[in-house]
Amino acid sequence: LKDVAGMLRSFHYASQVALFERDQGEREALAPVAMAWEERNRQAFLRGYREAKGIDDLLPTDEEAFRAVLLAFELDKAVYELAYERDHRPDWTHIPLQAIRRTVGS
Repeated sequence: LKDVAGMLRSFHYASQVALFERDQGEREALAPVAMAWEERNRQAFLRGYREAKGIDDLLPTDEEAFRAVLLAFELDKAVYELAYERDHRPDWTHIPLQAIRRTVGS
């Protein structure tokens, strides 16, 4: 699930970088589209992953446990990304910060 979380984080990055490349007015108008694109791709990826033959043997059997483990890996990845962005692309720190806030519910 750690690699799955990394892929899900990639969908978020792709949508946010696309917004970041626009001017402020376009960002505001396109933000709902970016969010919908990310969510649609997250769900499609997870559905395909979970439908793979034999994958159930590797995953938590309880849905709540599955979500908790996946969320923990996504949060771990976002914290790593924040440190990376602070060191290499400070203008992009808003991307992992947004994910961290979304993950912890604030």
